[in-house]
Amino acid sequence: MWKALLLIASLLVAGAVSADETSPPATTPQGQGLSPQPAGLFPVPDSLRTAVAFWKRIYGDVDSKGGLIHDSDRLDIVYEQLDLSFDLEPDKRIERRLEHYRHLLWELAEDSPTGPSCEEQRLLALLGGAPSARELKEAAQRLRFQRGQSDRFEAGLVRSGTWRSFIDQALAAHGLPLELAVLPFVESSYHPLVFSHAGAAGLWQFMPSTGRRFMRVDTVLDERLDPYASTLAAAQLLQFNRRILGSWPLALTAYNHGVSGVSRAIETTGSGDIGVIIQNYRGPLFGFASRNYYPAFLAVLEIARHPERHFYPNPQPRHPAERSRLELAAYLPADQAAERLGIEKAELRRANPALGDPVWRGSKHIPKGYRLNLPEGHDEEKIAGLLQQATLEAGQSQQRPDIQYQPGPGDTLASIALKYQVALDEVRAMNGIKEDKIIRIGQILRLPPPGTSNSPPGSEEGMRRYQIRPDDTLSQIAERFGLRTFELMKTNGIIDENDAIPGQILMVPQPKARPGEQACLVRQGDSPSRIAERYGLRTPELMTANGLDEQDYIREGQILRIPKPKARPGERIYRVRPGDTLSRIALRFGLMPSELIEYTRISGEEPLKPGKILRVPLVAREPDS
Repeated sequence: MWKALLLIASLLVAGAVSADETSPPATTPQGQGLSPQPAGLFPVPDSLRTAVAFWKRIYGDVDSKGGLIHDSDRLDIVYEQLDLSFDLEPDKRIERRLEHYRHLLWELAEDSPTGPSCEEQRLLALLGGAPSARELKEAAQRLRFQRGQSDRFEAGLVRSGTWRSFIDQALAAHGLPLELAVLPFVESSYHPLVFSHAGAAGLWQFMPSTGRRFMRVDTVLDERLDPYASTLAAAQLLQFNRRILGSWPLALTAYNHGVSGVSRAIETTGSGDIGVIIQNYRGPLFGFASRNYYPAFLAVLEIARHPERHFYPNPQPRHPAERSRLELAAYLPADQAAERLGIEKAELRRANPALGDPVWRGSKHIPKGYRLNLPEGHDEEKIAGLLQQATLEAGQSQQRPDIQYQPGPGDTLASIALKYQVALDEVRAMNGIKEDKIIRIGQILRLPPPGTSNSPPGSEEGMRRYQIRPDDTLSQIAERFGLRTFELMKTNGIIDENDAIPGQILMVPQPKARPGEQACLVRQGDSPSRIAERYGLRTPELMTANGLDEQDYIREGQILRIPKPKARPGERIYRVRPGDTLSRIALRFGLMPSELIEYTRISGEEPLKPGKILRVPLVAREPDS
């Protein structure tokens, strides 16, 4: 590492960084592109021009309903542009096309005696005309699919207006170039509530460990989801990267790969030139995303400067929002805040996504010093007096303390949560315990105050969480959970369907029973199959009615919709009445008791509860009255 730092220092001394690069840039009109900067700030090496062109195509021309099958090293080689608009199973289509090209490349490597087909000739031309068998096999291993981003970029251009004024001011205050304001297009499509599969979150996609260096990230307050706090944190991180590494191409690459990782790349290649590093460095963690981070930044920078070349009509950014000035002078329970401000708790929660589940459950207070955001339509000046009165009358001088618990023999997280009437998910989150991790006797666990919750996150409002997947649309999600699209949008404060993007967490209301349906409260020990059997349903019917799939699990206290059972061919549905026995029901429908027992798989000794649904096979005669 010290060798890399000496090399960086020598580059600085040699004049690799000009004084102009550190001077604060002039501000620009909101949403009207970027002011010109010295050419040396963000150079485009010749070796990266094809990569930049590739990412301009991804962000400017190909939307998320399609993508490109390409060579992961040579981005000038694009085998096919896929349109997935009408595919019900797009992932399978993508894999089939990838396998198609793998097969063709391997066939070419084997040198078929019949000669190459027309399509194989096209592949040979893409690979230079006469690639060797080894080169063909290596190309087969480098096949990759990249989904388009143009529609998400366009929606991000509109969203960006909300925070661009603040971001420009923050960058200027830290002496950073305004061009860095396009980084959220790469990270999150300018969406403040996105989570990645790796755990990064927010507008600037901070990982928890990195985020904690510059802001608060815990179960009470996750400032990664605060666009203002995370912007200040991003400015500090970028400033740090630039000071250590000496150039913006390296500093930006470090935003994705880390300062230590980029320093290793410099030491290994003996160069601080980003083009040389991307072309020659093959560190174990320096993968496709890290190699392409700087080219992708250059591509979005160019598109943001000239959006009219890619989008028609030219997207108009939203009006800028002001950062809240409602800073709490004391710790305040969320229930009290909502009640005294005259704002529905669900509305207040949507306006303050950085506040964690413990705050809304009541096991923690809104922290002292927190800037409370108001839902749209509320006057901040009018609310300020109410908030001051609320903190005087209901404010607390300290946060609600946790308690400590030492597990004993037979203890499980579920039994501990039930004993203290707290949320199991919150216990896991507070102690960093994954679902499959076993607790140890003698281990010290942190628990929220007893009795604050006995239900999963958001269940006090009848909600569950859902993370949007790449091919989801709001209408599809709503249909899956038995909702109407406008209900889902209203619950999450979504005005435009384009504001919902992959990685975003939605709060989904529990589906309400419709006419002819029942509602079922999940009890301890219940499973979908047991509940389905109880109500005379097949398990897939119950799962579909409640928007569940095989990866989902149900929780005690959850409300499930029970659809009206549908008779299959050759049977009828019968609801057990008071006093019924299997023998009486069999007689009523002209069956032998043994026939009904065999069909329903119910023991003749088992008592029948009124309301239980039975499926009864049809016979020729009508039932007795």
